[in-house]
Amino acid sequence: MAISHLSNAESPDAQVPLVHSTVDGVIDYKGNSALRANSGSWRSAAFLIGVKVAERFAYFGISCNIRTYLMGSLGQSTATAAD
Repeated sequence: MAISHLSNAESPDAQVPLVHSTVDGVIDYKGNSALRANSGSWRSAAFLIGVKVAERFAYFGISCNIRTYLMGSLGQSTATAAD
């Protein structure tokens, strides 16, 4: 839905869009100006959620192994290794 700005020369059917079709000062990965309709939205959100899931898997995988290494090879106590 758009807001129309009427002047004497415009007809009532002419409407001006709320946002510009491109984002000022922003380019995409190919060097073209970023189109607002193709930028962001759920595609970017899915990427961020996927990265966060991968980060959580890596954190918990490393945390278990680092505790085992600290207690076994380095001889630290359980309380010290858990911190």
